[in-house]
Amino acid sequence: MEEVNPTLLTQRASALIFYSPYISLHNIISPERQQELFGVGKASRFINESAHNKVFNHKSSQLLFSDLPWDTQFFAIPTYRLLTGLFHEKSPQLIG
Repeated sequence: MEEVNPTLLTQRASALIFYSPYISLHNIISPERQQELFGVGKASRFINESAHNKVFNHKSSQLLFSDLPWDTQFFAIPTYRLLTGLFHEKSPQLIG
């Protein structure tokens, strides 16, 4: 089973906080709690949360995605939901 790379996760922590739908409500939910629920915490637990969750590794990056079996069957085409991409901050740009 693939694991989420903790080094990549740490490097992307500042961006993952923005996955929280409550990012502007610091007085209600602390940024640390938001990070645990929606950011780094969610990404680090991702592979263990569902048998449909997968990690795709490519060079110095990872894609965290979920296989969607119902949608795949209904639409008759493989269907996925991307949670996030993790990459080394010095990774070369794919689009120039």
